[in-house]
Amino acid sequence: MIAHLKGRVHALSEDNVVIDVSGVGYRIFCPSPVLSKLSVGQNDVFLLTDYVVREDGVSVFGFDNAQQQTWFHYLSRVQGVGKKIALALLSAFAPEDLQRIVQVQDQRSLTRADGVGPKLAARIVTELKDVVAKGALLVSAAPSGAGAVSAEQQVEQDAVLALEQLGYSRADAYGLCERAQKENPAAADSTQDLIRAALRQVARV
Repeated sequence: MIAHLKGRVHALSEDNVVIDVSGVGYRIFCPSPVLSKLSVGQNDVFLLTDYVVREDGVSVFGFDNAQQQTWFHYLSRVQGVGKKIALALLSAFAPEDLQRIVQVQDQRSLTRADGVGPKLAARIVTELKDVVAKGALLVSAAPSGAGAVSAEQQVEQDAVLALEQLGYSRADAYGLCERAQKENPAAADSTQDLIRAALRQVARV
């Protein structure tokens, strides 16, 4: 599984970017807010990725952060949504907007996304209401003038998501990351370092 990619932007189009990683070009389909931050020739672009194998081919989807990726996972599981409409929803709404929409059951707003009609919008808010209530899709509010999360929090969130993709529960993943940071605070500076440090915690159990 490809958990993330880091490289140079080789090409951009309406719904995807080609990232050159050591001479190999990966076509990555992304929400428009991600693509809007990129430019051809840009170096050291880092994207969290989902590698999806289907009968009709292989696709890679890319995201700015763990919250965006988690929403993609849950949205695409809703009957009738799938990967394409999940990307359309994340192009139309930030994760915090989707959280609010589901919490207040504002299905009308969801119809602004391409491919989402009233019936599908109703299904989305209904199926994800309990998930949001349980905190699985919770987006923390940030203080005025601040970003949604600090750099350290983003590193932890991205590391937790990568550990979940390796099969760990969210609670176990957070626990491993917290113990790793207490033992080696410098690991919190890099997602890759934190993942390695967390996995070392597993080896000691």
